[in-house]
Amino acid sequence: MSDLAQKKVFTTWVGKQEYMAVMTTQGVRVYSGMCPHQGGPLGEGVFRSDKVTCPWHGCTYELIQGDCTDTGACRNLSAGMKLRPLPFSVEPDQNLYVEIPL
Repeated sequence: MSDLAQKKVFTTWVGKQEYMAVMTTQGVRVYSGMCPHQGGPLGEGVFRSDKVTCPWHGCTYELIQGDCTDTGACRNLSAGMKLRPLPFSVEPDQNLYVEIPL
C-alpha cells in the first residue's frame, strides 16, 4: 500500500488481463487496466484530479465511480462507457488482494 500511496497507480498483469490499483482522493480503487473503448493501457494514461485519460484515443474516466466523462477523439461512442470497480481487501501485511473475475 505504501508504494501505491507514493506512485498513485500500480498496474499488474494476471494472465492476459491487466489490472490497475489507483489512489484517489477518496481512497483506493481497483479496475481493469484496459480501456473499455478498445483495450488501451489505462495505466500508461494521464492521471489528473481523480481522472485518467487513455493514451490511445483520449477517453477520460472519473476514477471514483468509473464513469466516462469525455470520449476523446471518438465522439461517436457512447458516453455510457464505464470502468467497473473490482472488489479488494487490504490485509494486515499491507498487501492489496483483488477479487479477479473468471
